[in-house]
Amino acid sequence: MGAMFNQLLVLYLFILLGWIIGKLKKGAAEKSGLLSVLLVNLFFPCKLFLNYAEHFTVSYVRNNYMTFFIAAGILLVLSLIGRFFPRLLTRDGYERKVYHYNTAITNYGYFGYVLVEQVFGPAAMNNMMVFCIPLSLYCYTFGISMLTDKKLSLKSLLSTITVAIGVGILWGLLQLPVPAVVKTVMTNAGSCVGPVSMVLVGLVLSTFSGQDLLPNGRVIIFCVVRLLLLPLITFGICKGLGAVMTLPEAVYPSAVLVASMPCGLNPVVFPKLVDRDCRLGAKLVLLSSILSAATIPLWLWIIG
Repeated sequence: MGAMFNQLLVLYLFILLGWIIGKLKKGAAEKSGLLSVLLVNLFFPCKLFLNYAEHFTVSYVRNNYMTFFIAAGILLVLSLIGRFFPRLLTRDGYERKVYHYNTAITNYGYFGYVLVEQVFGPAAMNNMMVFCIPLSLYCYTFGISMLTDKKLSLKSLLSTITVAIGVGILWGLLQLPVPAVVKTVMTNAGSCVGPVSMVLVGLVLSTFSGQDLLPNGRVIIFCVVRLLLLPLITFGICKGLGAVMTLPEAVYPSAVLVASMPCGLNPVVFPKLVDRDCRLGAKLVLLSSILSAATIPLWLWIIG
């Protein structure tokens, strides 16, 4: 448990450093788009490709193929909750979409992968990445469409993230070697995901005033539901499935850890591209990130 608290502290300190830089260095936050480009198009794809290329073998798939269907089923349940629950919080159509997205998708990538890898090791991160394949496909297709009000297109289906996942899976199944130099470059690039993504969170939050980030009652209710009730539902689904079948190793506790992560930056970054109000997304990121310092260790203790 101490390792978990230490790693959480490291991630939160990077967020704080990003916020301080954004507040002290004029124009720094406005240039945060470069960090976003590097994360989405270089650092994160390298981490994804290398993991799948090294671990996604035929024998692994044989033992864990049900993971994809279970993860897709849990995603469907959360997405259905996200379809109806926000109607209790707001009448605004776009705010409902932000709540909907955050109900189905957490910051499992930039926050979750880094946290699990540092605390539990590469094997646990690989299990989590395999579980998150349906989530990644949903996030970078339907999720982006939801947040930007843009229709799905072939281009959106072939983002750098989905391509990295697909090529990495194929590479792993074919047992193709990754050249040593390429592997070193990708490893170094992948190691940037945690620090850069957390600094980006701080930079983005620094662009908002304290009033903009002050949570209202609806935001507080949603964050409590997001960090406590939805992981509990996920936990219940896993326990129910575990009673009637042997769960693949990639499912549990990956599912609960993914569900317990805080809200991510996409509901802030993507709406900015189409000049939408991003304050709700920013409030959810800040409050859920703060509260998750207590709820993530709680869920770790519950799942053992």
